[in-house]
Amino acid sequence: MNTLSRRQFLQSSAALTGVSLLIGCSSNGQVIVQPGESETIDNQLWLSVASDNHIQITVPAAEMGQGVNTSCAMLISEELGCDWQNISVKTAPWNKAFNNPTFRMQMTGGSTTISGYWKPLRKVGATARHMFLQAAANRWNTDPSALRIDNGYVFNANGERLSFGELVTEASALDAPEDVSLKPLSEHQLIGKSVPRMDTPPKTEGSAEFGIDVNFDGLKVATIQHAPVLNATVDTFDKQAALAIKGVEDVVLLEHAIAVVADTYWHAKMGIAALKATFAGGEIDLDDAAVKAHLVQQLDDEPLPTIKGAAKTHDFEYEVPYLAHSTLEPMNCTVKLTEDRCDIWVPSQSQSLTGQIAEKLTDLKQEQIHVHLTYLGGGFGRRGEIDFVAETIEIAQATGKPIKLVWSREEDTSNDFYRPTALTRYRIGVDEKGLPIAWHNQLASPSIFERIFKLFAPGFISWVPFTRIIDDPVAVEGMKEVPYVLEPDFEYLKSKLPVPVGFWRSVGNSYSAFFTESVIDELAHLAGQDPVQYRLNTMHDERAKKVLSTAADLANWGRSNVHQGVAFHKSFGSYVAQVVDLTIDDNKVITLHKVTIVIDSGIVVNPDTVEAQMEGGMIFGLVAAAEGEINFKNGENVQKNFDTYPMLRMYQTPNIVVKLLPSGDAPGGVGEPATPPIAPALTNAIFAATGERIRSLPIRKAGYSIGTRVNT
Repeated sequence: MNTLSRRQFLQSSAALTGVSLLIGCSSNGQVIVQPGESETIDNQLWLSVASDNHIQITVPAAEMGQGVNTSCAMLISEELGCDWQNISVKTAPWNKAFNNPTFRMQMTGGSTTISGYWKPLRKVGATARHMFLQAAANRWNTDPSALRIDNGYVFNANGERLSFGELVTEASALDAPEDVSLKPLSEHQLIGKSVPRMDTPPKTEGSAEFGIDVNFDGLKVATIQHAPVLNATVDTFDKQAALAIKGVEDVVLLEHAIAVVADTYWHAKMGIAALKATFAGGEIDLDDAAVKAHLVQQLDDEPLPTIKGAAKTHDFEYEVPYLAHSTLEPMNCTVKLTEDRCDIWVPSQSQSLTGQIAEKLTDLKQEQIHVHLTYLGGGFGRRGEIDFVAETIEIAQATGKPIKLVWSREEDTSNDFYRPTALTRYRIGVDEKGLPIAWHNQLASPSIFERIFKLFAPGFISWVPFTRIIDDPVAVEGMKEVPYVLEPDFEYLKSKLPVPVGFWRSVGNSYSAFFTESVIDELAHLAGQDPVQYRLNTMHDERAKKVLSTAADLANWGRSNVHQGVAFHKSFGSYVAQVVDLTIDDNKVITLHKVTIVIDSGIVVNPDTVEAQMEGGMIFGLVAAAEGEINFKNGENVQKNFDTYPMLRMYQTPNIVVKLLPSGDAPGGVGEPATPPIAPALTNAIFAATGERIRSLPIRKAGYSIGTRVNT
């Protein structure tokens, strides 16, 4: 059993909240686990147990469809031993008490919610459990070790019981225990079981509030038109024409955009059209050819080394394009600003970054800024950015009115922080059996981390060329560690391109899996070996081997009457293998029969959530592999809406089989690991069917399309 000393508990609490946690009692008789030296208790509250036995859990992460409201509540509930039916959840406000230890800020991303809060949330529940046991022991004049907790009650050896609510007063008078023990896996009753998600009822009945739903008296609606060319500025516009539109109240000029404020979104959109705004300057020379030439030149300037001692040497080149996020809900934010207070309602992945930009723009202090996180209509990394928040604040400042800014789909697609384009070259030396003995790889791609670091680093170190020191940890994810060779030789060539790039679901893994798993598949076929067996022969990680072999067995690998492709990738602490079953007609129309997914993500909190994320993450990657591409011409992006940046329809998506291989290892991520393997699994299956190797995504460029699914 893992024990936690008082000193360790206080230290871990300090890392998370800055102070220790205690059980306290408010004026209405409510028991709370709170920072003992809290200045604002209500804003740092993790757990509330009321005298009527109702339990409220504050979830530190954003619920953007990945099920964290339920999973985080499960972590506290498991340790507390409460009645699951008595629980409600709320999303944390902006406060360092709720910082994710992984980021040291309130940020939901990188598939880190469960791994980051795995211990802190359980410690909160365990602390409350120990204090309720002590309170009951004091009343019965016995030792806490003689008592047990089950479903919100403390029981003694005689079968008597006391509810948490009945023990509120006694528990609130106690100090935090010196040692808090966490339950071993063998005693878990909730963790590991599929639990209905807490966000399903409000989303089903329509009471859930997304950012675009925010409304109150006096609120004005704005929409915006950004410069179509990067870094261009507004040149001309007809303000009076816009103001002549019914409901339009104001026009606000921003650095690279112009906004119209009205009583409704439709009137604001009509006002934007009436402006007939023109723009000047910017990166007008940007186009696809220039981007490709830049990447090629980088690689040409740094040739791969010659390999000696290999039976054969193979060279490969692969590329991927820029990609947009295309969240279901376009960017939006609501701001109500007064002289001494700023309220922000926003579907964001970060309370911290939202609050910090408000501090910067308003000169208000943190305690005057209130961040209200709504549900997110898709995040995928895009809502970790704060450009749309800054714009809303600036419009509210210019008009002196509460503002809800809503981007159109065209603005959302045209003004993204895109998944970076990337070009890579490999030189692989193999032995007489065709197995790799030398692995050289170069990647030319823009740096996400460089922009992020310059944007958020403290001013006195923002000038440091940080990515020159440590490369870019997100751009090279999955490239430095390859499951098939122990010491790959990898070089990152940072590309200087003007296109704004950002975090996209699975980030660097989204292309590194395509590159590596395509190359290893090529090596297998060049060696005349089965692609699954070839991988197993070269893998060094037993967890990886188990996941891959399980997926092959589950997919009936090599014994199917359709063509199959396989891919494996480890990301965010989780191991995922996928097998694609497909057939292709003479017109290159693909029928996706089935995708088999196997994951080992360590300890599984809610299996139902993991299965859903495997399905959703795979489909997200499948859409990109089939259709996703952002092109540039004369400085302007070509794709504007779903007619030119299409999504797959439901009838095109394959049947999906998911198998979980939970282990005793620490929890890994599940929101992103299913996205990387699908592209190479798909293209490897295309090769198996046609003999054509796809080395540049999307597959649409090679003439392939996804047809109607066959139900099996």
